[in-house]
Amino acid sequence: MADMMLQLALALSILGLILIAYVSPTIRPPASSVSDISTYSLEKTVRVIGNVNRTHTFKGGAVILALSDGKSTLDVYLSRDAAAGLNATKLAGRRVEASGTVQLYRGKLELSVERPDSVRLI
Repeated sequence: MADMMLQLALALSILGLILIAYVSPTIRPPASSVSDISTYSLEKTVRVIGNVNRTHTFKGGAVILALSDGKSTLDVYLSRDAAAGLNATKLAGRRVEASGTVQLYRGKLELSVERPDSVRLI
């Protein structure tokens, strides 16, 4: 009887791990406005919605987007991989949703985006 319970527990554990692996890529954090991002958000994954005020493209292909919600502005750093396929100059004035990790860069909060599917026009 104990052997059967052990097998059942193992089977349910494996099934749970498979379910987590399947579902976790589809789970997104709740949307926040730019002004909601603060030092309490450091090192957390967030999803931010705002209007692109300005863009800057680096020689290596990385891009900085300045997102604003009318109250605050947040720089969004897109790695070269995340910026691939985006035309940064066409994003100016557009509403964008970006998901990434909040980091401190030169004393200023910044959203770091590493994946291309983490930025989209809305």
